[in-house]
Amino acid sequence: MKSFSLFLFSCSAAQTLASFLDNATVSIDVHQQYIYAYSSSFGWLDSNGNVNGPLSARLVYAAQNGVTVRIIVDSTDDTEQTYPAGPFFQSIPNISVRYINTTLYNHNKGVVIDAYTPNAAVSVASVNWSKTSLTANREAGTIVYDAAIANYFAAIFDYDFSQGTIPAAVSAGTVTTTSPTPVAAPTKSYPRLTGYMTITAFTNPDNAYCSQLLLPMFASINRTLHGEMYQITANDLPAAIVTSLTNNPSIDVTLIVTSAMDGSATSTTDNEQLLYNNGASIFASSSTFTYTHMKTWTYDGRYTVVFSGNWADTSITYQGYDYQPNREFGLLFDSTCVSAFWENVYLADRLIATDFATPQKCTNYDSCDVCNGDNLFCVTAPVFESNGCCSTDTNAESVVRST
Repeated sequence: MKSFSLFLFSCSAAQTLASFLDNATVSIDVHQQYIYAYSSSFGWLDSNGNVNGPLSARLVYAAQNGVTVRIIVDSTDDTEQTYPAGPFFQSIPNISVRYINTTLYNHNKGVVIDAYTPNAAVSVASVNWSKTSLTANREAGTIVYDAAIANYFAAIFDYDFSQGTIPAAVSAGTVTTTSPTPVAAPTKSYPRLTGYMTITAFTNPDNAYCSQLLLPMFASINRTLHGEMYQITANDLPAAIVTSLTNNPSIDVTLIVTSAMDGSATSTTDNEQLLYNNGASIFASSSTFTYTHMKTWTYDGRYTVVFSGNWADTSITYQGYDYQPNREFGLLFDSTCVSAFWENVYLADRLIATDFATPQKCTNYDSCDVCNGDNLFCVTAPVFESNGCCSTDTNAESVVRST
């Protein structure tokens, strides 16, 4: 693996994703749930012909400069918008759009650049392409600069694109050919990391649920499960966590769930209560963010999942399903260094969160975000402000598993 970077919304994400798109020289493949016009006060172009949105503008600029751009969005989300993205982008030369086949719902938030070249890279994240996601939500993602990982997702994109339908193009009007406005510098940036680790790429509905991956993870926790999640609607995943807690009551399960779900989404609230009743500490996210929309968690101080999907049956789909599943991209990192990065994020977010109910056990977190002074997985913070962790070994290894 060459390297990878981690990013947060609303810290470094907008600039990170803009730079990522700017780096493409051959192709950009955007696999998104939806792409919104950035400002609701006008359509896709302003009076000067500028494209409405910092990421969308980069797609058009790239296409005008010889980069092949392909887009997959969900038809339901797109056609419900005042300014649908599909017809607009389909009208731009060198951009091709598909609505995903209706056997799937496109909940994905992935981008592959320069597929099938030595410089192929992929972004896997929780973020939708909207102003709220880029500026007001708590979101998370990672960019992996590795051809093996990127090309795994590129093959999924190719299949979905081949199965999709073409939206009817509309006149785009006169589009500016000037370079998009630079995105403002982030409030805090996170350096690109390199190091020896294993990264497992997976997708839903193909293999996210499989016996080798997510479901057994929840049933085999030994020490900790920390994460931030927008929704928890899948009943078997919380049940697996309860099994782990029943078998080992000392396990520290601490989750931050978006406060927008409290009381309004019955299944999420019920699952929060179930986990709380069995010893988990549950927090409602801070109102600092419009939504905590992250889908990221770590367990046992070693493994980290960065995912586009919620803890939902549609996002983590069992084989033999009889409903419309989501298309999702995900990455599983086996690295104490990556885990430590996200543990610091969870700690900061938990300090401004609200208790779902009185915390059951984890009232004494040490400086490494481990409950009750247990420093087994302690990594001196700040982890990624120096070269002390994961930043010197350039002989990293990536592993793509499809099952």
